Amino acid sequence: MQIQKLFPEVVAVTPQQAGFSVLGQTRQTTNNQLYQKRFKLPVTILGGKRMVLLDDLQQYIDQAKKQPVKKRRGPRTKAERLAAAAVAQVGGDHE
Repeated sequence: MQIQKLFPEVVAVTPQQAGFSVLGQTRQTTNNQLYQKRFKLPVTILGGKRMVLLDDLQQYIDQAKKQPVKKRRGPRTKAERLAAAAVAQVGGDHE
């Protein structure tokens, strides 16, 4: 995702804009995380306002792409069981 296409001609956005557009959070969730100092993106003070620099936002997205997706816990879903059965059946036909 190119951040410059999402926010043209801007150097920084508010944490609420960044939280909504990139993290899919509501404004209130972002405000709560900022207050509790748990917001995932680095925040910079510019002109007395909290802002997220677009470079920091792009770095966060690039790092998130590199991290492996955590395997979900618990028993396999029906879709996972059916997919495994289909692979096993196809694998058995070739032998």
